[in-house]
Amino acid sequence: MRIPKSIVIGGRTYTVEMRDREKDDGLQKCATVNFVWQKIWIDNKTHRELQETSFLHEIIEVINEQNGLKLEHDTIVQLEGALFPALKTLEGDVPEACKVCVVREGGTV
Repeated sequence: MRIPKSIVIGGRTYTVEMRDREKDDGLQKCATVNFVWQKIWIDNKTHRELQETSFLHEIIEVINEQNGLKLEHDTIVQLEGALFPALKTLEGDVPEACKVCVVREGGTV
């Protein structure tokens, strides 16, 4: 999945920056979003596939915030996990970890 320098989500342009890992309450994060500044930060030292799933996760966070969906974080994680292999399949690039999921659902790899 290509991670662009900016992305329009719900009519608002978010800048995407690769940078050193963020720390929040002592926990390390692979990505974070700031709704006021309209920025998504992604850890530049994380494995590429984790950067991609984190980017998708933050997009879902923005959609959740913009639309007042009030989705729990666990639900956002589940959506990320379900959407990521589907998006990679559309690109013709099924991640190794997702091939079992695709086969179980009756799809082809």
